[in-house]
Amino acid sequence: MRTADTQSLYNSGGNINEFTELTGDVSRVYDVLKQSPLTMKEVDLRTGIMRESVCRHVNNLLKAGLIARTRVRRCSVTGYSNVNEYTGDSSLFPETRQLSLF
Repeated sequence: MRTADTQSLYNSGGNINEFTELTGDVSRVYDVLKQSPLTMKEVDLRTGIMRESVCRHVNNLLKAGLIARTRVRRCSVTGYSNVNEYTGDSSLFPETRQLSLF
């Protein structure tokens, strides 16, 4: 996938059907989140990608529906007690409480 194709993730408005492949740092973040639920700082340590960049990639993956926030917990790295945990494993996505119209 070319760099311009990767940009479609960021400009797609979250439509998962507009792209089929992730590349570079986005792919590394997504792959590690598919393995196990992690905080952004834990992703930073596992991938070597700075947390600031991980934050941007997580936001875009959330908008695309590829990952989900699973819970709020204490970070094993920083010790901060109120951090989001994310996963790319769809079997761990929280159930939606929104009513379906159709």
